[in-house]
Amino acid sequence: MKLCATSKMLTVCGLALGLMATGAAVAQQSGKDAAHDRHENFEKMGDAFEKLEKETKKKKPDNTVIQREVALISQLGKESVTWFPAGSGPGNGFKTESLAEVWTQPEAFKDLQDKFLAASAKLSDLAAANTVTHADVEHTGETCSECHKKFRKESSIFSIFGG
Repeated sequence: MKLCATSKMLTVCGLALGLMATGAAVAQQSGKDAAHDRHENFEKMGDAFEKLEKETKKKKPDNTVIQREVALISQLGKESVTWFPAGSGPGNGFKTESLAEVWTQPEAFKDLQDKFLAASAKLSDLAAANTVTHADVEHTGETCSECHKKFRKESSIFSIFGG
């Protein structure tokens, strides 16, 4: 009878350890997925900035294009505050361009995010009024690049705004 109880206890402990290991793998995968999704979304944002750059350099910019790209930048900017969950940074066994400082200096990171969100909100207002200029796009892009300079690997920096 004692052997049976011990056997059941070992089975329960084994199952618990297995679930814990599976949970750790899921958490790891979630971090990897978050890092991947973050990269893809920043690519979309970069593409939108490039389209805005080109459009606002034209003699007769298309306000429909400007409004569409500004809306995408604004939407992605708002979502970006959720793109850096714990476990999605460097040192977690997968590739990411984000530096550890994103997680070790969260206040500084949030300050730069807030600065970008304010600039993109202003750009949205200008787009709604059909008054976006090339300088407005550059200003918003520069606020985006400020974050790259402090929180992104230097070797991977590619930006039309120098950051």
